[in-house]
Amino acid sequence: MRLIKALLLIICPLIAAALLPAPASAVDISTHSFAGCGFPDTGQTLCYSTTPASLTIPVAVPCPVYPDFLAGQDGYYSMSPSSPSFTLYTGLVTVDNRTGLMWESTGSYNGALTTWANALAVCEASTFAGYSDWRLPNVRELMSIADYDKLSPSIQAAFFPNTITSAAYWTSTTHVSASANAFDVEFAHGAVDYDSKSTYSGAVRCVRGGPSSSTAPAGAVSAHAFNSGMNCNGVWELPDSSTGTISYGAGDDTAYQPAASSPTYTVSNPVNSSSVTVDNVTGLMWVTNPATDAGFNNPGRSTWAVALSSCEALDYANYTDWRLPNVRELQSIVDYGMKTVLINSTAFPDTQKDYYWASTTYIGTPTNQAWTVRFDTGGVSYSYKTEANSHYVRCVRGGRRY
Repeated sequence: MRLIKALLLIICPLIAAALLPAPASAVDISTHSFAGCGFPDTGQTLCYSTTPASLTIPVAVPCPVYPDFLAGQDGYYSMSPSSPSFTLYTGLVTVDNRTGLMWESTGSYNGALTTWANALAVCEASTFAGYSDWRLPNVRELMSIADYDKLSPSIQAAFFPNTITSAAYWTSTTHVSASANAFDVEFAHGAVDYDSKSTYSGAVRCVRGGPSSSTAPAGAVSAHAFNSGMNCNGVWELPDSSTGTISYGAGDDTAYQPAASSPTYTVSNPVNSSSVTVDNVTGLMWVTNPATDAGFNNPGRSTWAVALSSCEALDYANYTDWRLPNVRELQSIVDYGMKTVLINSTAFPDTQKDYYWASTTYIGTPTNQAWTVRFDTGGVSYSYKTEANSHYVRCVRGGRRY
């Protein structure tokens, strides 16, 4: 299946890149009521129409504004303070200026593919660039450097040269309901999947920093708050990927679970029974239970266009600035330490074991596919926008810490 997807990805990206128009006007929400600094944006800056699946050339359109059809796309909500930003030092390490994480620029293990256990060991033993606290990134961290406005590789190649697209990169996060498998991220297009720890050969890119880092970097990167996390007034805003407590190997996700980024939520009822859930790490506010909350006109399973319009039109809990979350935001509430339904069931009751729509278009076939997050597996993949009765909807508001 990976091979088929990879082959599809190379049909038209070069032609498409030449045909893309200049970015459409976007709304800068840096002055939003949650203003501050930010959760990493997806990198997507364009909006797209929906057309028959036979059209594979990207056709960008001016970003629609509600109540126009297809308003509320990822590209419409520009988040300039949290747009992807990296700095390459000495050609060896790349610092993410949004999260403060330091990465091995060209990857690890000399670009060779290996098993999950060996990937963990490689990073734990690494002394690359004079640092000894490298580790294999968790699934949230590795997805944070994917750029959903780019394709094959779906990453900023100037800062991460020689990124492998023929295989996925291992994360330190185990699939707890099928623990012989671990999650990985493909940089052919940005998907999150899982593979056998012992039989799949994945690529390796080590990371250091975050709340769990024990030493601050020296020299040119000394200004980056590697001990306190994201370079955002010393506040860490990239949620940990799991609340699980079982370790499946030295250096795995469970070994690095700093309290500063542990997922926590506050559920409140500001208006009657219109319940909202605030993520205390990212500051995002969510509709608690789209299936039953009063005031939310739940579309159930819907097309992408209906999902967009349902959130754009929402007047709920005395707020009118709801929107469909982008793919990074939606994945931020996945709890990879859970089984069956990978989410905090108290904060998000009645979450379906199924796909939920994101506002982010899949750039490989942008006129007919968009990204989704699956809450029974934790996978991140793309689906046809116009497929009737296809996926569920959960609206969000905000974009910055209070």
